[in-house]
Amino acid sequence: METERNLGVVVIAGPPASGKSTQCKLLLERYGLTHISAGDLLRARQKFIPELSHYMSNGLLVPDDLVCSIVKERLSENDCRGKVLLDGFPRTRAQAKVLEEMGVRVNHFILMQVPDKEVIGRVSGRRLDPITGSIYHVTSNPPKDEKIASRLITREDDTEEKMVQRLKVYHENISAIANFYKKTVRFVNANVHPDAVFDQIRRSLEGDMYWGCVINRKATVRSYETSGAFDVGGSLDMISISRYFDHMSWLMRTRGVLADIKVDDIRFVDRAQTAEMMGILVPGLDLSLQVWLKYVGKSSITLGCTIWARYTDLMQALKFSNRIADGKYYTSALGDAINKIRDASEEH
Repeated sequence: METERNLGVVVIAGPPASGKSTQCKLLLERYGLTHISAGDLLRARQKFIPELSHYMSNGLLVPDDLVCSIVKERLSENDCRGKVLLDGFPRTRAQAKVLEEMGVRVNHFILMQVPDKEVIGRVSGRRLDPITGSIYHVTSNPPKDEKIASRLITREDDTEEKMVQRLKVYHENISAIANFYKKTVRFVNANVHPDAVFDQIRRSLEGDMYWGCVINRKATVRSYETSGAFDVGGSLDMISISRYFDHMSWLMRTRGVLADIKVDDIRFVDRAQTAEMMGILVPGLDLSLQVWLKYVGKSSITLGCTIWARYTDLMQALKFSNRIADGKYYTSALGDAINKIRDASEEH
């Protein structure tokens, strides 16, 4: 699994109050990354570098040469020789270039997206623990410990006026950054529950090794599995596909978002939604299969599954079946399926 391999360098970016701190905690817990927060590094040096306070308290970007020198110093330490999570850096194209010149290759660039109006609303309730540096929110994420709650403060840059300025600076730079990392950037909708945000991030990091809310797979039919001329596709085809769906469903239940559910207390229901091509599984036909989390209730979870093929793949399978004697039973069915897909495409 990807969790057992080296993720390399992961960058998480997004507007202020987009939930980066929450996602960083989840990333560190799951992947064991070394967390480097540019904001924390800068705040820790405010006492020693007076000009930092001017920039940070007014919602301005710290000059590239200053922030780059601080981050470069941190990256040179021994614990950064492996999986690293860069939080809040780079914030400009110039900073990204410096990172590149250092030989630091960004493997994953996670860009969290939240509407400005929502960001400003979140800031009004955000609070900081001055001792641990942890971020809380008065309504969505209050501390459970009353002792911690009593010492929370509002950061000096968490005002609506300063947030508007910070958002202005953010938008002026983020497009250039996203373009710089266009091959590795993954956009994440962060205007949802934190668990749903992390679900998107996991999919972008783990790719095919992720067993979460959706599993997508490709399959190619290798041989005819028909029980007779009048059983087009054959019952064995249905059995093979059903077993494959069972395997995919098992992966979803034992990994990812369903792994922590107590199976004894939950009833799983599988609902198949299959295309009409289930009866025309001929050699060479490429199929797409999907299992997804369809419904979550108090006592049951429904998993959906479906199968489909592209129009071009059906055409290729038709040509293939015409060249083989055993394919005569499938030619008519394939032709009908192709016409149905073509008609549906023309309607849309």
